[in-house]
Amino acid sequence: MSTLKHLVAERRVSDSPGQSTSGASQSPALLVFKWDNRSWVLPWSYFLGAHHETAESDEQLTLSFSLCAVVVKGKRLDLLLADIASYRLESLRELPQKYRDGAASAPSIWEITVTPAEVR
Repeated sequence: MSTLKHLVAERRVSDSPGQSTSGASQSPALLVFKWDNRSWVLPWSYFLGAHHETAESDEQLTLSFSLCAVVVKGKRLDLLLADIASYRLESLRELPQKYRDGAASAPSIWEITVTPAEVR
């Protein structure tokens, strides 16, 4: 096999889907689903940053994208930060009231608000 063919073959193997050096593949976009049949596809390439804060009874996570901001309210949202930092978070979905107590160790989302980004 010629050197060029060998290099191309090696490149194809290294670029094949599902492989990554960190052990988990990155998601190209974040899918956001609300129970009122609205949904968004937000490319991670437009992601600007995230902010997490804890209040008395719940937590708030704000994800800033160049075109909009996603505000998530719930519990144990800090567990999502590592996946957000590595672009591995694939989706966010509101959890109905009757299922909130059943997810004792996992993040629980009870409200998502998507608003257009502020123009400066």
